[in-house]
Amino acid sequence: LTAAMEEIIKGLEKNCRLRGDSCEAELQELMHQIDVMVNRKKVEWEQHSQNLETRLEMREVELANVRTCLDQKRHEVGNLRQQLEDFENSHRELIQKYEERLKSFKSDLHKLRCSYEKLQKHQLKQAREACELQITGENGETNSKQYRVNSNFEPENSDTYWNNGKQLELYESEIKYLKSCVECAQDTIKSDEAIIEQLKTTIEQKTTNEELHQKNLSEEILSEEIKCYQRRCQKMESDMSELQIELQSRDDLLQVTDMEKKQLHKELTTVKGSIMHKDSVIRLDLSHAYCMQQSDQLDKKEEELQRLQNEYMEGNKEINQLRDHLCQKELLHSSEMMGIRTKVSNLTTELDQKEITIATATEKTANLEKQLKTELEKREQILAEYWVAMDQLGPLELENKQLKKMLQILEGKRAMIEDNQVKELQNAYVASVNKLAYDNKQLQKDLVKLRAELEISSKASQEKYEAALRHTQQVVAEMKGHEDR
Repeated sequence: LTAAMEEIIKGLEKNCRLRGDSCEAELQELMHQIDVMVNRKKVEWEQHSQNLETRLEMREVELANVRTCLDQKRHEVGNLRQQLEDFENSHRELIQKYEERLKSFKSDLHKLRCSYEKLQKHQLKQAREACELQITGENGETNSKQYRVNSNFEPENSDTYWNNGKQLELYESEIKYLKSCVECAQDTIKSDEAIIEQLKTTIEQKTTNEELHQKNLSEEILSEEIKCYQRRCQKMESDMSELQIELQSRDDLLQVTDMEKKQLHKELTTVKGSIMHKDSVIRLDLSHAYCMQQSDQLDKKEEELQRLQNEYMEGNKEINQLRDHLCQKELLHSSEMMGIRTKVSNLTTELDQKEITIATATEKTANLEKQLKTELEKREQILAEYWVAMDQLGPLELENKQLKKMLQILEGKRAMIEDNQVKELQNAYVASVNKLAYDNKQLQKDLVKLRAELEISSKASQEKYEAALRHTQQVVAEMKGHEDR
């Protein structure tokens, strides 16, 4: 019996040992599986973090591209503003030239009228003297001499009167022609101003559209990122629920298989509790780190958005400053023009006062009139050259408008065209604009030369006219001296 009892006890001990070994093996397998799951999750988290980093790099590249596009747009806006300023300056110069021409012609007309009035007064005086000589009959010899002298002067004065009338008609026709030219120039200036206003409106619309487009893009990007983060959180929650279900099922299996041994069950429960605690701690750490990364990224993006908004506000401030500067320049220019006009009016009054004191014209008026005719012909030639230059400016402006239209069409289709074609078109546009600028500079130089020639010719004619007047004054003084003798 004792031997049988010992054998039974040994068998029970063997069974207990086998069961304990099997439980330990199952625990080791569970630990191994848990380690494998944790490693897999780590790998997945690392891959996910790498994907996020690559996406962030792509977004940074996109932001850099957007900034370059903004810089290009600002550069284009600056070029367009410079072109607008050049057009405005050219139109102002043309207006000043026409005003100066009108003033010169008005002064010439005033001079001719003064000379005409002087001739009329001189003829009236001569007629009165002739009548007095005929009535009195005293001092026959002196009266006959004076009558002969007066009779000699009368045909000369009639010729000068006729020539002065012709000159007046010529000047009036030239003034009418210049007025028509000024009206045409004003019409062209109005059309150019309308085009400039249209360009300004298009530039403002483009800037507003680009800003709205950038804001919409940034909002769409942020919304997409938020949706991605929400999806990832949902996936994480689903993975957590699956892991909890698996652990619960395994707990049930262990409870079913090992209901007999409470100690092993207690050990298993403690081990499971520690495992669950570790797993939850690991997952919480990972989720916390991921949330911190995402919050940092969101903060960075918010800072970038704030910086872009600040840049936009600074750009608006610069635009307002430029507008104020332009207004100040226009006010200074208008004040300078008023000062120049007052100076010109003062000079004209001084010239009128000086010309009133000049004596009547003598025999050399005919020669002076011939010289004036030649000078007028020269001036007409210079005006013809000027209008040829203006005719050359017209097609250049049309080419500039066509190039602007081409640039607008290219900007509308820029998204569909490759970068190389865009660069070639931009280079062609820049070359054409430079060529136009060079042509405009050459035309301005030619205009300056023509102005210099006109000033030289006017000075020469004025000097000749003054010399002739001095000579006539000397002759009149000599004649008076002979009469006094």
